[in-house]
Amino acid sequence: MIESLACGTPVIAMRHGSVPEVIEHGRTGFIVETADEMFEAARHIDEIDPAECRRAVEERFGSDRVRRRSRGRLHQAARRRGGGGHGGAPSG
Repeated sequence: MIESLACGTPVIAMRHGSVPEVIEHGRTGFIVETADEMFEAARHIDEIDPAECRRAVEERFGSDRVRRRSRGRLHQAARRRGGGGHGGAPSG
């Protein structure tokens, strides 16, 4: 799904697994419950802006965001271990 959105392709998917976490209903595609809803959503797919799909992926999964989130988690882990979070290896 993320790859499709990154290419600007809206996604229609049933509400299972990570679908609600990835698809923003009405912005990046449609989340449906039944096959009938899927067919109906397909009739409205042109209402989804491909550029908005790409933008949403960058906001949520872009390398800058992932890098900032990972750096924050590494700093938290270093503080828990007593390393202070300054990038150095813990001594010992």
